[in-house]
Amino acid sequence: MSTEESGAAPSKFVSQAELNDAQKRREKDIQDAYARIGEAPPEAPKEEAYDPRPLYERLQEAKAIQDEKLEEMFKLRNQFRGLDESESQFLADIEEARRKREWEKRREDASALEAFRKATVTKTTPAAPAVDKSTVPVIPKSKPRASLAKRKRDNALGIVRKTPGTPTEKPTKIPKSTEESENPTKDNKEAPDS
Repeated sequence: MSTEESGAAPSKFVSQAELNDAQKRREKDIQDAYARIGEAPPEAPKEEAYDPRPLYERLQEAKAIQDEKLEEMFKLRNQFRGLDESESQFLADIEEARRKREWEKRREDASALEAFRKATVTKTTPAAPAVDKSTVPVIPKSKPRASLAKRKRDNALGIVRKTPGTPTEKPTKIPKSTEESENPTKDNKEAPDS
């Protein structure tokens, strides 16, 4: 017997029995729909147990749980402590010693490099005696014989030109018979001395 049938004003509250009936009807409708399409219905979500505590207390508990998880994650980070005065002084001394070694090494490298440069300069430029400019003969510069392009072109064609210079005397050919008769000691010169 519902309130509509009795003619009374509808109530704003719903009983638990009516909610359970509506829930069962929905579940049955869902199962029928899945049966029609040939699939298995998904598992129904589990209902959370009723918690009579106020929302504020439930949120505080959730926040405390989340804070615990974060603390565990950063637990290792919280284990480290700061350095005390003696430890920081020890580390500063080590750093200073390292810097000193590097400075010494750089200084040694620079001095070795400078010594090497001086040695190479003295080897490449031997000390020449001081010469007056008046006694040094001036060598006139010769003019180029032909331009570079012309020489390259001639070389590509296979043209070889004789360079003008001091004329060389060609030896006159002497017949072999006279050569042998004139130099009887030639064979003696070529023979090795034993």
